[in-house]
Amino acid sequence: MTTPKHHLRQPMEPRMSELSKFRIAEYQLADAVELYNQGKYVSALALAGASHTLFENLLKRKTEDTSMKRRIGFFRKLSQSFFPSHTPSDQSYRRLFYYIRNSIKHLDDGDSEITTFSVRDIRSDALMFIRLAGKDMAALIGDHGYSCSPKTSSLIAAFNADTRNS
Repeated sequence: MTTPKHHLRQPMEPRMSELSKFRIAEYQLADAVELYNQGKYVSALALAGASHTLFENLLKRKTEDTSMKRRIGFFRKLSQSFFPSHTPSDQSYRRLFYYIRNSIKHLDDGDSEITTFSVRDIRSDALMFIRLAGKDMAALIGDHGYSCSPKTSSLIAAFNADTRNS
């Protein structure tokens, strides 16, 4: 699988160009897939997380139904079935799902300069955010009139087929 060539990889021109947030997220997602397939999970996670955030925010402008909201809803129902008297807030779930992604991207006051994680955790989170971004991108394409390049579409389809059992 190869990443679609996008114009930002061309030598910089002196004039300014416009690029939609959708297209930026598409490029980030395609690059995240490529990096994931190369075993570069930290970089894949950072780009997949950035792509997911853009797609999610674009989708929130159209509907409240995002991939992360559905994921939180699933875990909320699961939690309620085991612990009916204690259900974490949506914000608690978001902190949980974003913990590793944020720990590799940010260094806030008081944070350690060392981040501890397993390769399995990074790989798993990179996969999760690639899938979340892909679902939100698909919703924007299918329900809200956006379109992506055929190369990105085939790259994501091949990735999903390759990682279906991961």
